[in-house]
Amino acid sequence: MVSELMSKASPMTVLHVFSGDLWAGAEKMIVTLLKRLKNYPDIRILALSLNESILSRMLRESNVETIVIPEESHFFATLLVKALNHFRGKNIKLIHTHGYKEDLLALLIRQFIGVKWLVSTIHGLPEPSFFKHSNANNITFKRKLDYFVLKHGFAKVIAVSEDIQQNLINKYGFNSTKVEVIHNGIDIPRLKNPRRPEDSVLQVGTVGRMVSVKQYELFLDIADEVTKQLKNVRFSILGDGPLKEQLTRKAKALRLENIVTFEVPRIDPSDFYQSIDLYLNTSLHEGLPLSILEAMACGKPVVAPKVGGLPEIITHAEEGFLVESRSPKDFADWCVKLLRNKELRTIMGQKALNKVTKSFRSGLMADSYHRLYQSLAMGMQIQDSELWSYQNADAKKIDRQRG
Repeated sequence: MVSELMSKASPMTVLHVFSGDLWAGAEKMIVTLLKRLKNYPDIRILALSLNESILSRMLRESNVETIVIPEESHFFATLLVKALNHFRGKNIKLIHTHGYKEDLLALLIRQFIGVKWLVSTIHGLPEPSFFKHSNANNITFKRKLDYFVLKHGFAKVIAVSEDIQQNLINKYGFNSTKVEVIHNGIDIPRLKNPRRPEDSVLQVGTVGRMVSVKQYELFLDIADEVTKQLKNVRFSILGDGPLKEQLTRKAKALRLENIVTFEVPRIDPSDFYQSIDLYLNTSLHEGLPLSILEAMACGKPVVAPKVGGLPEIITHAEEGFLVESRSPKDFADWCVKLLRNKELRTIMGQKALNKVTKSFRSGLMADSYHRLYQSLAMGMQIQDSELWSYQNADAKKIDRQRG
């Protein structure tokens, strides 16, 4: 009966809402997901971006129907009115959000245009270190308000890692039946052999925004430790952000200006991943980082801290090494072990590629979200069908009594 109901149903319209102000892991995930979802015949994908950006441009280029309402030039109430004017009559059944402002916006839109379900993806968790500045109370309030909205107004909350799921349930009081895990997925690149400046020089790289949670100060300290043991190693950080100047100064203070380079960010960093020998992550916390998946998909072993969702990607001594301390020397020792052994790098790199290909492909991620949408739709259709059956049975009973 369920399959019959689904086959007769018209495509379900799903609206994704996101900020789009940056180009980082969450934004890459959104592009990859929506490009995949738009090919499912039983759903229709719409997108609302709160900023004109790389993300909105890439979605349009991929023929995803995208509207931009810039948050910087609208008060929240005006933004809501514009969204209602645009989406009223679009028969939206589900809104899928990717941020705390978007969660509240979706909740309000639902009240006016009759959306049936709200779903949110949680891409990461707040860190205590984020709150050591003047507006800490304001941020805490926003997070509390967001979690209240998610707990009471949303049908499902998607965590990109089991670590986030457990934090939401055990630390923040979410109902375990509401929180599901769907791991991020990526498109597997075609590998090639890029030209390298010096084959004798080993390359260690990382990718990400230069912000506190990435702990690139530790990355520089590790570079300093490694170069005490190996002289033919270079380090590079591909990205930008508010801490770039501070990190540049630290590199000079450590006399690493000829060892460490700061690469300009790019939309597709595949060539960068393929040019390195080892990927090094130093974050304080991670959800399920696309940068590590992308490096692994290019056949690169990883050295990373044992935090957040990283143990869900990397098995220690298989696809790389997980470091339990924050000691630069501990990180450096694992890096040196790999850098000195080309055969070990090759074996671990192949295991890394196999892991991503098997478990973290974009198609697997899209299938999981599609099944989630279907489960919500089928639940409602079954309820409607049962209600119709009961009503029809009551009507027949009344007819028999009258007869």
